[in-house]
Amino acid sequence: MHVGLLCLVFLSLLPAALVVRAGYPECGDLDDLVLYDEHSCTSACKNCEGNGCDPGSGAQFSQFNRAYGDPLAAYEGDEGIRVTPTYWHQIFFRIYPGRTDIRCYEKLDFMIKATVDNKPLFQQLMLSDQKEGSWVDLEKYVEGGVIDNTKWHKVSIPLADLKANDFKLNSVFLINFARMMGSDPITGCSSAQGHASCDTPQNFFVDNMILTPATIVIVVLRYEFSSSRSLQLHINNGIKLEEVKANINKMSSTVFALTSQVDPNYSSPITPLKVGFSRAPVRAEYIGGQGFAESEWTIHLLYPTNLRDSTDYFMSGISGSGIDQDTLAIHRNARVVSPSVQVNQLGFIPDKPKHAYVANWLGDAGTMPVDGTTFEVVDSATDLVCYTGNLTLRFANDPQAGSDVYDANFSEFAVPGNYRVRVDGVGMSCTFDIDDQVYATAAYKTSRLLYYKRNIGLEEPYVDSGPNWSLTREPINPNLDGVFHPILETYLLHNGETAFGFKKISPGWFDAGDYGHYMHNLAAVWPAFNLVFDLGNPKDDVLNIPESGNGIPDLLDELEFGMQFALSMQAADGGVYWRLCSRTFDQVLPNDVVEQRIIYEKTTRATAQFAAMAAIHSRLIQPYNTSRANEVLEAGERAWEYLQTHDAYPPEGTFYRNPPKLPGGGEYSVSSSIPAQYWAAAELFRTTGKIIYLDAYKHLSVEASKQSDASTFMWWAMVMTENQNVDVVVRENARRGLMRKADMQIERAAVHPYRVPKHPFIQFSGWNSQSGSVIYSSAFLQAFYLTGNTTYSNEAFTSLDMTFGANPLSQTFITGLGHKPVQDPLDRVSLDDGVDTPIPGMPSPGFTWHLPAFREPYISVNNAFYPPEYLVDQKYNESYPVLRRYVDSYAVIPHNEGTINDAARYTAPLTIMSDGSNPPNVDGSYKWQWGGRGNVLDQTHIPLSEVSRIFPSYITQWGGRVGHAPAEYLNVFKEEQVCAINAPSTPYWVGKMNEETKEFLCKEQIVNFNHWSLFTDLPPSKVPFIPCGMMPNITWYHIRDTSPEWQAALSEDHIACMTKEQLTKLGWTSPTAAPITSAPVTVTPITSAPTRVPVNAPSCDNDKSWRFKNKKGKLKKCSWVKKKSAQRCKKKGKGDDGVKVKATFACSAFCNAECVKHKTRA
Repeated sequence: MHVGLLCLVFLSLLPAALVVRAGYPECGDLDDLVLYDEHSCTSACKNCEGNGCDPGSGAQFSQFNRAYGDPLAAYEGDEGIRVTPTYWHQIFFRIYPGRTDIRCYEKLDFMIKATVDNKPLFQQLMLSDQKEGSWVDLEKYVEGGVIDNTKWHKVSIPLADLKANDFKLNSVFLINFARMMGSDPITGCSSAQGHASCDTPQNFFVDNMILTPATIVIVVLRYEFSSSRSLQLHINNGIKLEEVKANINKMSSTVFALTSQVDPNYSSPITPLKVGFSRAPVRAEYIGGQGFAESEWTIHLLYPTNLRDSTDYFMSGISGSGIDQDTLAIHRNARVVSPSVQVNQLGFIPDKPKHAYVANWLGDAGTMPVDGTTFEVVDSATDLVCYTGNLTLRFANDPQAGSDVYDANFSEFAVPGNYRVRVDGVGMSCTFDIDDQVYATAAYKTSRLLYYKRNIGLEEPYVDSGPNWSLTREPINPNLDGVFHPILETYLLHNGETAFGFKKISPGWFDAGDYGHYMHNLAAVWPAFNLVFDLGNPKDDVLNIPESGNGIPDLLDELEFGMQFALSMQAADGGVYWRLCSRTFDQVLPNDVVEQRIIYEKTTRATAQFAAMAAIHSRLIQPYNTSRANEVLEAGERAWEYLQTHDAYPPEGTFYRNPPKLPGGGEYSVSSSIPAQYWAAAELFRTTGKIIYLDAYKHLSVEASKQSDASTFMWWAMVMTENQNVDVVVRENARRGLMRKADMQIERAAVHPYRVPKHPFIQFSGWNSQSGSVIYSSAFLQAFYLTGNTTYSNEAFTSLDMTFGANPLSQTFITGLGHKPVQDPLDRVSLDDGVDTPIPGMPSPGFTWHLPAFREPYISVNNAFYPPEYLVDQKYNESYPVLRRYVDSYAVIPHNEGTINDAARYTAPLTIMSDGSNPPNVDGSYKWQWGGRGNVLDQTHIPLSEVSRIFPSYITQWGGRVGHAPAEYLNVFKEEQVCAINAPSTPYWVGKMNEETKEFLCKEQIVNFNHWSLFTDLPPSKVPFIPCGMMPNITWYHIRDTSPEWQAALSEDHIACMTKEQLTKLGWTSPTAAPITSAPVTVTPITSAPTRVPVNAPSCDNDKSWRFKNKKGKLKKCSWVKKKSAQRCKKKGKGDDGVKVKATFACSAFCNAECVKHKTRA
């Protein structure tokens, strides 16, 4: 027994006092449906054209043997049907309108008469389409119990008796009569012909066949409290909403009135403050090629005053709402789990974040008010209050939840135990644990799912079993796998394959709900499990699989099983076939598959994915089996070589489409194989270290960056490579990609009511984007590994909550986990194995905004939701909320079909986080700044240990931005890196270097410097490279502050280029006799303007030609320009590297020959 089942008691079930046709689409006021009458339109056919009874068409059956003009063949009129079965064939009649949904009808009536005197007719009837209903004996439904030829007899069969488990009357095409034996011998018939009997089946007459509509009785099926004053009545489908609302408005003083003999607040009838309505599908089916959805209405009632706990109430006036009952007994029990308090039903790690949510809605009446302001964490066994906190409004009227959403944050509470969250006036949550091992079971079940998906015989002790059940089963016959699709004879990559030629394929994992094998989903298992090996601690003998205990981690054993299949899908030329599947989706257990399964084309994408898978597999298996590692790697490199020598198929930019004949399963189509090749290059480089793969990675990164479906697999491979020839800038860009993804997820989680890091656009909800919140944890774990920042690890754990029940439905989305797990996933084995519960550990995609409306039951499911969606106007607040749009039914594939891709992406983070006392490995060397952008050294992200491996070409490209790097980074540069710095105008960076690093500066760099600080910070050995013409740019006091060794390194030419002011201030009276002392030179202040004495240049103070115009056009001396420091001579041009620069020159430079070349006289 699962203790968690106690939390399913959300609802109070009511005894069925009336026969109720619950859940079907609204049928309205239907007429009888005439299937056959001798007249085209009789009095029974009130709406002829609408019921397929076209005037003049005669009988509505086809394939009937009729007796015209024979009154014996008609109950009324001159025409009826003479049914003439043969010994070898039963008679079936096609319904005139074609396939017809008859669920809105209650019974099938017709008249029948035998043809043989003194010989009663024993006949059976069955309805069918692609599936069959139940056979019924007509004598049980005929008046008098006997069918003979003395008169016409009326047959009346309840349609419920004609149903079967997989035939629900939603699509009926044939009415079948059995070939019952009569008394006339068949000419020439004998037992030698293999017939058990040679009697001729008896003919009979049929007339006036009519379907009678069902009587709809609307009753309250159950009720539940969403708070102490909010009540929900669940009723069967069939009401006419506008009429019901009109009636409620007319009878507002009496409808839904509550009274109590105990509660004084309800001693007299109290009616609701608000009445809201909603409708949702509760079940869907897909039978006989047709689908349908059953739905229920919910009436939401908000009363003005709280109802007492453990108190009886009496509701009256219900019939005023259109319900076919007038009273209802209500009992409030606050200990029943409330749907309004939602929590991760598995629980929490003690030192990690812990959130519960309080929210509910009133249908089209809006959000449910939450009256309480505090919450309590109580011991589930004793009810003792262990923690009290304040509720905070997270979002008001949130469109995804359809309500206000309150946060109950108890992260600081860390005492291990089993608890509930309780909110006064609302109710309490399901139980949950606080424990280090809280995710161990989830990791175990999701990890073992791949064993259950193996196409092998499953047997004990490796399968779950109970007293009367077991998940054992047999595989598909291995001789059926596989044969080539005929298209392989003619398509682009044909290489000798023949139509239906046999190729032995090793057993693999069943991909999803069916038994197909798809390389595209298969490929995702390897990077997911690889993450466990990178960050976790995978072990042997923990998963109870046949290979357990062999000294190899069980997850790697599972990968080895998958790799056997993948290798068998590779052709001799290196290309990889992308799919093995049946001709159609199988509807039987694996061992009942009888047709050979088909191998489809080699594709560029599948081949690239295989190359990546093989590289990972080789790397992981290497410590345990070197020869196997080499074998797999060789296959992966052959696949890569195939990519280089063959054209893309499908051509780049086009989508794969199934062949028109024998189309097989899903297409899993994308328009580009570039992301897969990008990933393959990264994994092959990580495994081999070969430069060809690094070069390919760089080349492909440009195109892959344009692809919206590019994953982060390749970035992680590049970040984690240990090859010494790695391009550290390429690796840094990969790190940045991973960190930006993690940061983006944090931003998205912050605006989601339940902290799910999905894109905020509501219509992007589907296929795990909401319910599969576990998947987002991997990016956070990667970021935590790189940085050691606990913000990321906390987000990784918070991301698990939605999947495990923290959502408006309190639904968990992995089978066998939580108090309200998925019960009806699309999994062929689970549907057909005779076991009530599905295979455990299977994820379901969950919440979806809008199902693709191309077939049933998707159309019916979309239409069943009320309030309806507004696809064009996007009125999300007025629509049925997306976080309530889920139907636990196999027929709704986007809600309930998980793949091995999904399973692996759930398994990885759960396995890494399964042991809370042993958190993921942490590198922590990456100093990421939130939202880091720009040059890598601007943000100092590259770990210091990698800086010396930056290619000099990158350093040159970064230009002046390198100058902003901190000293610790610049001082690990090698000589070729220092010489590559191209930052002539960026100040002070030379001064950050130590003396040893400065010695790496090159003459070519120094001669292009144009900022004084770059010169004064040079070591004495590099001073001779300073251009003489730049000396006037260095102020005298900066020269003064240089070392004596620096000053001594100046040449006579340098001093000759200096200005008179510089020389005077420094006390250097002669170019050939500059004093060299260990202390700064004492200078006598000069009160008058200094006289500049440049070499070979006129005086700028006295020569009018060296004056400059101000903004008003007046001429000003250089001394004025200097005084007004804002006035500087500026020139725009291009430097030696061709980059546009802007140089600013001090006025003191105007009077030397070097400056004259760059300036225009006024």
